[in-house]
Amino acid sequence: MVIDAKAHEKVTQPSRVGVSWGSQTLEVRDEEVFGTTGAELCGRFLLRVFSVEEVRSVQIDRPQSTAVIRYERGKLGAVDLMQRLAAALRGTHEKEKRKQKRKEKKKEEIL
Repeated sequence: MVIDAKAHEKVTQPSRVGVSWGSQTLEVRDEEVFGTTGAELCGRFLLRVFSVEEVRSVQIDRPQSTAVIRYERGKLGAVDLMQRLAAALRGTHEKEKRKQKRKEKKKEEIL
């Protein structure tokens, strides 16, 4: 039996992104995107996050490297809303919306 006595180095780096949420807000912290040098990334973030219908406003605080997203959940559950936001930030939200519209159109054709 071989025993490795060497201390293992930590493999994962601490996350540079922080997330916290409230009843109608989501706060994201990311120095690269929202800090003083992330204008291009921040612009892309805003375009994507505003593609989600439920998003009402976004407040960017560059010195704190944060974005506070204010949303109205409506009939959506919190999980559904977070999935929509995640898809939008990944850039897959529009594809999913088109896919859903095609499904609805097929459903209407059948009825």
